[in-house]
Amino acid sequence: MRDRILTNFVLDQKAPSAQSVRCTNPEGFEYILTCLSPSILKLTLTSPDHPAPVHSNIVWDTPAEGFHAVDYAEDGKVRLSMGAPKEGGVQLELALPHLTLRASALWPLPGSSAPPSLVVLHSDLPNRTFACTPHGLTHYSVIPGLPGALEALHLGLGEKAAPLGLTNRRFEVTGKDAANYDAWRTDPLYKHTPWLITLKKGGGYAVGLYNASNSDGVWNVGCEVDDPWGRYKFYAQDVGGIEEYLIFGRTTRDVLRDWARLVGFPLLPPRHWLGYLASSMGYAESDDPPAQQLLEDFPRKCREEDIPCSAMHLSSGYTVAMTTPKHRQVFTLNTHRYPSFPSLFANYHAQGMRIAPNIKPFVLRTHPAFPALLAKGAVFKDAQGELAETRIWSALPGENASGAWLDMTSEEGRRWWYAGVKGLVDAGADAMWNDNDEFSLHDDSYQCAWTLPSLPDAGKGTKEVGLVGRMVHTELLGQASYEALRDADSRRRPFILTRSANVGTLKWCASTWSGDNWTSWETLRGNVAMCLNAGMSLMHSYGHDVGGFGGPLPTIELFTRWVQSCVYNPRFCIHSFKPTVTNKAGTSTINEPWMHPSVTHLIRASIKRRYELLPYLYALHWESHEKAEPLNTWLGWGEFEADPEVYSVKVFEGYDFWLGTGRLLVASVGYENDIDRKVYLPHTAEEPTRGYYLLTPPYSFHTPGWVTVPTPLEHIAVFAWVGSVIPIGKDKVTVTSREGLDRVGRSGTKAVLDDELGPDGLPGVVGVDDWRGVELYPSPKDAEPVKKVRKWGWEWTEDDGESLVPQPTRVKVEYWVEGEEIVVVARRGGGWEVAWGGSVWVTLPRGDDRAVRGANMKEEKGRVWWEVKVQLN
Repeated sequence: MRDRILTNFVLDQKAPSAQSVRCTNPEGFEYILTCLSPSILKLTLTSPDHPAPVHSNIVWDTPAEGFHAVDYAEDGKVRLSMGAPKEGGVQLELALPHLTLRASALWPLPGSSAPPSLVVLHSDLPNRTFACTPHGLTHYSVIPGLPGALEALHLGLGEKAAPLGLTNRRFEVTGKDAANYDAWRTDPLYKHTPWLITLKKGGGYAVGLYNASNSDGVWNVGCEVDDPWGRYKFYAQDVGGIEEYLIFGRTTRDVLRDWARLVGFPLLPPRHWLGYLASSMGYAESDDPPAQQLLEDFPRKCREEDIPCSAMHLSSGYTVAMTTPKHRQVFTLNTHRYPSFPSLFANYHAQGMRIAPNIKPFVLRTHPAFPALLAKGAVFKDAQGELAETRIWSALPGENASGAWLDMTSEEGRRWWYAGVKGLVDAGADAMWNDNDEFSLHDDSYQCAWTLPSLPDAGKGTKEVGLVGRMVHTELLGQASYEALRDADSRRRPFILTRSANVGTLKWCASTWSGDNWTSWETLRGNVAMCLNAGMSLMHSYGHDVGGFGGPLPTIELFTRWVQSCVYNPRFCIHSFKPTVTNKAGTSTINEPWMHPSVTHLIRASIKRRYELLPYLYALHWESHEKAEPLNTWLGWGEFEADPEVYSVKVFEGYDFWLGTGRLLVASVGYENDIDRKVYLPHTAEEPTRGYYLLTPPYSFHTPGWVTVPTPLEHIAVFAWVGSVIPIGKDKVTVTSREGLDRVGRSGTKAVLDDELGPDGLPGVVGVDDWRGVELYPSPKDAEPVKKVRKWGWEWTEDDGESLVPQPTRVKVEYWVEGEEIVVVARRGGGWEVAWGGSVWVTLPRGDDRAVRGANMKEEKGRVWWEVKVQLN
């Protein structure tokens, strides 16, 4: 890369106060700095040859607040305030002629009683802030600290290979079909997320930097060293001008929530998609026996093995042509493999399982609709106006054929996709699995129609892919799928799983995953870091192909550990495609819960624990939806940022994580034969001695710090922080009411309940969510007495789990210790009438023999439970 430093900028105007500040230079570049709020700063840099990005990633609709004060100094600097300095407002200094921006604030150090001190939050690289390339722009900024003693961490960037820390690394911001990737080295992967968080080690401040363009780019986070310039990082955008947002906060939690205000909060997934999700290409690829026969046998096998399951992903084998060449042809049906498609959906719905068919946004030349789509302008064109023909995946791994990608900015492309999704929904499909949607267009000069009225800057004719980006089409694909599902039944919450995404895609697609991973211990560990950075990038319904998509079948130990860890991820799916020379369909090499009979009881126990935790998982999704709080976070998230040990290599590059920060700490097993684990239990500045209960044998109590605990094959280690409230339910598939949307699939078929008989004369496997337990973790009985009673509590949200416009009920449980008793108070109120009625059953840590004041007691499943009546608000 060769770039030319931009300089000679001058102020365009001088005024005592301003909504924004504008500067220009003789080359025609225009720079505008706008204060959207006291914590969000917008920056644009454009020219006639570097036009403003065309996108719909920003949902912010609040008028800009403007700067608190503007001072045009005589030294060529502009000083601006985003709030009153004495109140901690961010202060800016813009130095001409290079547009070097410096942000600082008077903020206190975490846990310190000292007066607030000046903290430099962000600094552009002096004399080299912006540089121009032939088609794009580069923005340079300073990495604080000295080599070997850097003061900050870098996190985010969506989905990036392990480890968690991004400093001293270089990343392409684009997406590829990264099948069988290396979870520690491959870049790029599937997502386009130019969102970087800078966090001061030890806490105190965090800064988020977001580039809103969908154009491809490169984030170099200190990987490049050029000594005269010191330590720096830069984002190089391939095409177009810059539209950038700087977000300042005291913690990473603050900046993530503000970013969600800019780009949209995560969608709330339907409750059914939080259980065990089954999948394998092997089920869908079979000709003999027909795939439908294999798939319809799967629920029977789940019943036989006592494995609850909530959904099946229908891989693309249903679209494989019945004649040579046997290519995958989206929205077609192989009727030999699937002689009765609607009956497949109805049978699954009777077992309480949903189905999401796999759909891919390309058409091969052999596709029956190809001539019509080409004639109607529904596919991309090259710079000469001819078909942008390329090689696209067609059949088995590594195979490709000639075809074209759908142009989702064209009205005909969007209409055809919408109709295809609608046809699947009419057959009974519940959700869509948008797959292979990276839009791998290799030439920036390819043209898209840009004719949809809803597009930004619509009506101005064709646009080059390099400027508008590949993944604007991923976003529009998600929107069309969402609208087809919504229009088919406006009562229901559309659910779309997408493999690729730009930031705007997440307005339409509730869930994503780490793609086609490889079976290995390295992947198991590396996927943890990928999930945590994804969570810091608003991908909150995120998970992995458990057991590994490609590669060999996982060993007994590896598969067991994978399941034990991933049941604590937001999304839990066992998926694979492992074809062999003698079995190209992969029907005999499928990752399944019962694949290793000697440990099926362990797999069953882990999956059933996930179902017990489903009310907790769903409540965490509500927190994500309303507060942008990730479900899985690294050990130093939020209130734990002030703990210096979380920044040590052993912790920061480990593979432990929170499921709900400050509640459940999950210590996975990432190495073979690891029968004990050394685990770090973090602390907060406010409560440095608040301890943890080990929820697995020997059920011990630990103060913060390093501990060693047993992790035999039977279990990993999971801890609950003192004061936690964990709502739980039954260890099986449940529906939220006997009559309602949650019980009925889109085929119209009701799930057979466990107190009913199905057509086969057997009782159903689906229960009603009519029991609510709550796990409580008060301070230990032998804890030192405190002068002031410490109350703990949590408010969580429940609804029917399916409605597009939910009527939430808020449930709050508070508790505290009084003498030898635990006092518990429960309240609820809201629009949803929960099936579990007027009581919650609370349980204390194993071995805790204290009573719950005024509550009835019973013993069940080796635990003591106390019935607490719920007060209505």
